[in-house]
Amino acid sequence: MKTTFPQYATKTPAQYASLWREALVVLDANVLLNLYRYREQTRDELLVILARLQNRVWIPHHVGLEFYRNRLKVISEQSNRFDEVRKVVTDFQKNLRDNLGQLQVSTRHAQINPESLLHDIDRAIEEYYSVLDKQKENQPAVSEDDSIRDAVEEIFRGRVGAPISDQASLDNLYAEAKKRAEARIPPGYEDGSKAKETTPKFISGGLIYERQYGDFLVWIQMLDHARSAEHASVLFITDDAKEDWWRIVGEGGPKVLGPREELIDEARTRGGITNFHMYKPERFLKYARDDLNLTVSEGTLEDVRAVSAVTSMGPKSRTRTRYVPDEILVYWWLLSQYEDVHYSQSAFTDFIVRLGGQRVGYSIQSYAHSYATTARVRRVLAGAIEELNLGILSHLVLVWVVSDELELERTATIVSLSLKELGEHNLTVVIGERQIDSDSSATFLPIWTYQSEPKGRSATARAPDEGA
Repeated sequence: MKTTFPQYATKTPAQYASLWREALVVLDANVLLNLYRYREQTRDELLVILARLQNRVWIPHHVGLEFYRNRLKVISEQSNRFDEVRKVVTDFQKNLRDNLGQLQVSTRHAQINPESLLHDIDRAIEEYYSVLDKQKENQPAVSEDDSIRDAVEEIFRGRVGAPISDQASLDNLYAEAKKRAEARIPPGYEDGSKAKETTPKFISGGLIYERQYGDFLVWIQMLDHARSAEHASVLFITDDAKEDWWRIVGEGGPKVLGPREELIDEARTRGGITNFHMYKPERFLKYARDDLNLTVSEGTLEDVRAVSAVTSMGPKSRTRTRYVPDEILVYWWLLSQYEDVHYSQSAFTDFIVRLGGQRVGYSIQSYAHSYATTARVRRVLAGAIEELNLGILSHLVLVWVVSDELELERTATIVSLSLKELGEHNLTVVIGERQIDSDSSATFLPIWTYQSEPKGRSATARAPDEGA
């Protein structure tokens, strides 16, 4: 049977070995753009691997176009991170001094003198700023020479696919892409939201491109090249986590098993590819280390994993699948309400929302596959109080994600009773459900909001439409 349905067959060790020995290695634009997001060591190790594979790497024309179009934007985003980090540290330094000053321990307590602590912190912060400034100097700037771009251009010299010849040919491809998206044929049907963005189209080389069909163009250009150049083995590297690329099952939680069966089948029938596979950057680096005997440190794998996690949570990667983690569902919920939402570097807080001059932290507590207990809730609340006492946040919101109404009621009861014991804190608790819609998309639906009231008043509960 497996010869009749090869798209469902499990790859043999020989097929995997063949990929590393002879496959055409195709990179997506997000992998190249991540070079600007990685640490220097990570970037260097990835470039060494690509250089080793230089005779077999290749990118579709649309990948190169997307790399150049988005390069400066990514550089700018990375540069702004230095200023954001400096602001967080400065705010912490100021809040610590202000909070200690309000206690007036220097004049009202004979034993406590925080000046030595403040002095040590100030010195540590200044040393950190010096390191931060040096790191910023090494960060590519939009107006300077770009060594990363130079390295990419050298590796892919003569290794870029041909452009689409004319607008009529491009429009024919878009007509096909539209029909496929309506029928949810992968890849690309998850990008329909790009048609509603501020700039859904752009022009390049005299042709008008539609952003929502970018993945489809990359796919078709890859298959056309494989057939014309007779590449029977192709390895595609992408940092795209959407379900229109990957076969995802939900047993015991979301698990990625490899490329969609439809992609394997179309790679064979349309591209003549008998051995097609896909890796995300972390897996690609790990197997490159093993199969090519190259240096890839554990720190590099951790860096790549972290960058992939953050970029997958961006508004341009909103995979509305039932397998999306609760943290991302809450992130989308926040984006629907606020413009200034950022990923937090804190161990406790997941996201930061800036409201005017205030910083509101959001910490996600997921109980979709377990249940809340009084002890667990109290530990989380204690951690929230410790986070608020640092003085960095103006307010903290704990978001509990539960799987059903019964667990929601249980959690709400425990939270309500526990909050009454806390007293005065700038703390809010939102409890909501993870909902699966009729089209198998997942969303977070807030049900109840609990506010720890100031001035000794007891905690109150209200529905979200009364103000979260």
